[in-house]
Amino acid sequence: MDADDASQDRYCPEAWLSHWLAKEQGYHEPVRLLRKSGVKPLLACYHHLVKSLAIDTIILIDGGIDSVLRGDETSIGTPTEDLASLCAVFNVEGPEKYLACLGMTAELRDGICHAQFLARVAELSTRQAFLGCQSISLLDKNGRHYAEAVDHIFRNQQGQRLSHIQEVILAALRGESGARGPDTWLSPLLPMYWYFDLPTVASTHLFLSALGGTETALEVSLLIDGLRKNVPIQKREALPI
Repeated sequence: MDADDASQDRYCPEAWLSHWLAKEQGYHEPVRLLRKSGVKPLLACYHHLVKSLAIDTIILIDGGIDSVLRGDETSIGTPTEDLASLCAVFNVEGPEKYLACLGMTAELRDGICHAQFLARVAELSTRQAFLGCQSISLLDKNGRHYAEAVDHIFRNQQGQRLSHIQEVILAALRGESGARGPDTWLSPLLPMYWYFDLPTVASTHLFLSALGGTETALEVSLLIDGLRKNVPIQKREALPI
């Protein structure tokens, strides 16, 4: 997608991101989209991009924290696209690979247990695979650019579906806090990046390797549901704070 593809009549935030990049940053490279699919087509796309663009580093960014979970948590959120992407990038040869998660607590309505997320981060720390945190800040130009880009997309996608995760991150970034509806709690945790070594996250997942032969997103979803039935699921626990 490039700037000329942006239209208010259809849902395509990527096109409006490209429009903002061209208008405000003078950046005219297209924003590339990959179709929602199983792992095999995604892996073929990544191989093509790595080769054609001479990519030496991939940073997979998850809006939320689903992708860092191990697979036996009380809830693993909405994992289909996250795990398909994680499995595909894990199997790409050549580039260095990292995972970044943004928007902790944005998925309360999906039943994520954050005590289990933190336990997973601790586990990854023992493997030297947790690389630290960084908060987005409006005092920093990159933080301001993030807010401007999301505002630009939202303004031009009125009447279309807006990203819940980006909406709550932006609200927290601007200082809002506390309850906003039954499944939304705003806090400074939302605009915080968590960084991980992607190969370690992927290799320690309980059933990620079983997804490698999938062709469609539906196949990924059905396979995850089936595999979860054979995994001892952790009991929910509350954070003692």
